[in-house]
Amino acid sequence: RVVYPLPWDAPNGVYEVQVSVRNLRGNTSPVAHTRFHLDHPAALAAIDPMPARAPSNGGEVRVRARILDHRGMPVADGTAVTMTSNVAGAARMESRVSDGSVDFSLMVPPGTRRSVRVDIECAGVHFTDDIPVASGGTRAFQSVSVRDAASGAPITDASVVVGDSTVVAGSPSGTYGYVASKAAVRVTAPGYQPAPVENGKPVSMTPWFGGVLLGKRFVLDAQGGPPRSVGVGSMGLSASPVNLRVANYVASFLRAAGADVRLARTTEEVPLAEDVARMTNRFRADRYIEIRHPGGTRDSTASVHCFYFPGSANGKKMAAVISGVVAGRLAVSERGPDETVTYPLQQTACPAIVVAFPSIAGAAEEMRLAQAWYLREQAYALFMGILAMADAPADGSLTIDVTAADRRDWMVTLDDTWTLSSNDAGRVVFEHVAPGSHEVRIRRGGVSQVRTIATTAAQPAASLPISVTP
Repeated sequence: RVVYPLPWDAPNGVYEVQVSVRNLRGNTSPVAHTRFHLDHPAALAAIDPMPARAPSNGGEVRVRARILDHRGMPVADGTAVTMTSNVAGAARMESRVSDGSVDFSLMVPPGTRRSVRVDIECAGVHFTDDIPVASGGTRAFQSVSVRDAASGAPITDASVVVGDSTVVAGSPSGTYGYVASKAAVRVTAPGYQPAPVENGKPVSMTPWFGGVLLGKRFVLDAQGGPPRSVGVGSMGLSASPVNLRVANYVASFLRAAGADVRLARTTEEVPLAEDVARMTNRFRADRYIEIRHPGGTRDSTASVHCFYFPGSANGKKMAAVISGVVAGRLAVSERGPDETVTYPLQQTACPAIVVAFPSIAGAAEEMRLAQAWYLREQAYALFMGILAMADAPADGSLTIDVTAADRRDWMVTLDDTWTLSSNDAGRVVFEHVAPGSHEVRIRRGGVSQVRTIATTAAQPAASLPISVTP
């Protein structure tokens, strides 16, 4: 008999138990599986109407309720919740808890004078709230339904942006309410191309790169440690912070594509290899990538060198694809892929590789690694390799050439999502650019310009020169 006391704040929901036994001789039984459901009843509700006052001239009110148990913890996802109101003709509505909340849309007719009472019921427990009515005319309230264009599933982590301000973010139902405005309204969400909102019409968002990275889990391990153990240039630049900056840039690209990312370290404190492997497996990562900028004469050649665990077919394939793409993007030679043994490569359950960028020992490479545009370029090259590994559509490319008094370090953003920094020649090249209309924004200091360009499948390699007048 084994007793495991659940913590007091154990979340409501379904739990899976796996049990196996081993005898004194080391023989192990098959794993037995069972499940149990923790379902504390509803005891509290935080009801949040938007707008806070119902419009007297009629309109929509979004009613969001966070349903909690007696511990203050959200009830289990999927729990059925109903809402009724004293609004004439309003039907009984039903929804289900998602991330601890439910969302309802209530239409208030014009001329409503008394407060609107809503009654929310969860498994026989009732919660009521009175929504006051605005004394005068109010600005119209609108809502928009946001869905995945491919699957039709609601997108629950989107943001509605009015002008330059995010007015609402996240909705368990995929429906977002906001106060109408004359400013342009658009919807953004991780993994999806930004989309405009037109008169509250439903919005179908197109996944980036065919959705190949939506929901995928990555662990990025930036090699760290004392300079002499991880690599140091002749002028004293340590590879440890360089590795971390590249990892952070890669993480931002992956998150924008809809992936979930964990960094093995976020500071100069280096975790134990055992902890990195444990974290990767608990995260159930789909891919593990270690990032290095080695030093020493053995690695001084300007090449990309990838490694995988001996015998790992998926690791070898992953290393080969990524090293080829990275080397091509950075215009350097490619070595390997070769086998190596590290604790994370050996103990992680997912395909795992080590990516060694050109060595920091070379003086010219060290000078480049001290520049932000080059670190971002290395990260983008690795991101392109990950997309190739995931069989993302190749589509086309877009080259931006900035002509200015100083051409380097212009921040160039494509479609309000992908940002690179111009090199010494003022050039930035985006890849996997789908045919269609694209917005390009460049900025540096207080100077900013916006251009629009249309790309076609017939001419996949497009270019856009931008001249900045002093």
